[in-house]
Amino acid sequence: MDISGVLALKFVVFIFVQGIYCDTECDCNTNKALMELIQKDYLQMRLENFKIMSRLRRLEISKQTVSTQSDSLTAKGSSQSKAGDGLDKLDANYANVKAQSERMKSMEAKITNITAQSEKVKHDIEVKHAKTAKNLERIDKIEDNIIKIEEKLGVMNRNEASSTNGYKMAFDLRNFVRKSLLAEKTGRLMFASDIRIQIENIKHSFSEFKTETATLVHNQSVSLSTKHEAFTEQMTRQVAEVNRQIHTDIGDITLELNKVTEKVSKMSTTLNEITDEDKTDTDCYDVLNKENNAGSGVYSVNLWKSKRTIKVYCDMNTDNGGWTVFQYRFNGSVDFYRNFSEYETGFGNLETEFWLGLKSVKEMASQGKTELRLDLTAADGTTAYETFQNFYLDEGPNYTLHIDHGTGTAGDSHGLSYNNGHHFSTYDADRDGISSKHCAVKDHGGWWYAKCAFANLNGEYVTPGTKRPGNAERGMIYTSFQFLKSLKAVKMMFRRV
Repeated sequence: MDISGVLALKFVVFIFVQGIYCDTECDCNTNKALMELIQKDYLQMRLENFKIMSRLRRLEISKQTVSTQSDSLTAKGSSQSKAGDGLDKLDANYANVKAQSERMKSMEAKITNITAQSEKVKHDIEVKHAKTAKNLERIDKIEDNIIKIEEKLGVMNRNEASSTNGYKMAFDLRNFVRKSLLAEKTGRLMFASDIRIQIENIKHSFSEFKTETATLVHNQSVSLSTKHEAFTEQMTRQVAEVNRQIHTDIGDITLELNKVTEKVSKMSTTLNEITDEDKTDTDCYDVLNKENNAGSGVYSVNLWKSKRTIKVYCDMNTDNGGWTVFQYRFNGSVDFYRNFSEYETGFGNLETEFWLGLKSVKEMASQGKTELRLDLTAADGTTAYETFQNFYLDEGPNYTLHIDHGTGTAGDSHGLSYNNGHHFSTYDADRDGISSKHCAVKDHGGWWYAKCAFANLNGEYVTPGTKRPGNAERGMIYTSFQFLKSLKAVKMMFRRV
């Protein structure tokens, strides 16, 4: 090829490139640059096509998933319609249908979401289609430029016969580009047509799916409503029947109850009459409650636990009465220096001086809350008293004393509460609270000795108002009242509160 042919070829390529990409600022002066640009645009279109097809496949998979869920729900709904008519099965069916309704609502939401995604994909495809149309317009422009190049090449063919080889090369290049562009245009037209067809098919499939789903939801709702109405009607009838039966039963039961109540009332009246006649007195408190005008004296009582019948002396005058006297001394006629067995069972005479016995006192004081009272008389006739709440004795042989602090006129700073919590001792049963002495022997009595005592009401009876020679504590004393002077009289008694 001569120089004129090379120049002509360069001119043809320059005109060709400039005609195609006249709207850019790129410096594309070679065939290689032109082909690279064409190939790059083609690859970009292939990438966009791949993205669109991927989205279409995801939409198809979503459609199949929703259809599978719908078929499953439909199968469950048909199987549940065969449930039994019992209340329990009806409740289960009601709950399942309600759950299906909730799942159908969730499915509708998914369908709405998928439809929105489909619309977005459709919009994206339309945008790509618009870009494809622009690319086709560019191809048309390229074809127009090729026609112009052909015309220019014809002129060059007529004027320069020596440029045959250059013209042939340009002509081959034109044919190659023209075929490539034509194939690209045809491919894009077919791709756009295929995209439109797939979009229409998907829209049609989703329209049918939405129609089927709406029908399923409607049928399930109607079935649910029908079952709910039937259940409500059945329950209403049963409740009405139960209420009617309950009212009938209540009437019958009330009538019977009135009859029984009347009989019980009569029996209770009779029982009270019998009880009042046969009631056994267990202490002087019972005697007072049974006989309002009972006077002080000796009464027979039956102990509440052992059922033993014993005689007791009741004080019905002091502080509203009802006191059971268990120790009384006023003249020294009875010796109180006794052994433990006698103090346990009792001794003396209820009409004069006596000790009732620890065993009987313990049992009677255990019936309930009990108070202890001491009545003291001095040599000059002065009297005083002291009461102690929560009085009781432990089981024998200790018969431990339990009392609260005393209240009254005798005083208790050096009184009986000093002996609280100590065992009962006699000359033959040393249970006092001191090991170096034998208080029962030292103080000549039987008592709840601690380290001996400030109150020694079972001590030796000596001339009232005097101190026993040699050992004043040996006498019948109560230190808080008359210090160590012997008392004239003492009475110990208890009463239930």
